[in-house]
Amino acid sequence: MSIITTVLYTISILQILHSGFSSFEFHQLTKNMDSTTYPIPKDIQLECYMGLVVFILTSFLSFKKLEYYPVKPSKENKLKLLSTGQYLKDISLSKANNVHNLIGNDPNGEVTFAPSFVDIQKKREEIALWLKDNTKEE
Repeated sequence: MSIITTVLYTISILQILHSGFSSFEFHQLTKNMDSTTYPIPKDIQLECYMGLVVFILTSFLSFKKLEYYPVKPSKENKLKLLSTGQYLKDISLSKANNVHNLIGNDPNGEVTFAPSFVDIQKKREEIALWLKDNTKEE
């Protein structure tokens, strides 16, 4: 963690602790006054909420950049430490699906040939023509 996040963590924790102590003092005072219940003052609520907001934002600021070793080593067979943003490269779909392209298969067949996307009337005409052609040959 950097010095900034450490300082912000400390400030937010002190704010939350101070708002908790102020709330405790307020409840001790109202216990001695009478039997009616009073809401917690807005300044104590605001201090608690601001402490929580600063704490949450500081936790997001304290994240470090991910670093890892690649699965496949480079050409020199050295494991070079990579950080985020260096490993996802653009690929073309046709290059990734060379086998599908060579055999004439549609790589998106699960989507394009789903029953909800098929024209039923066209399929029935195709089957009727196919049956007509095949029954004549027999």
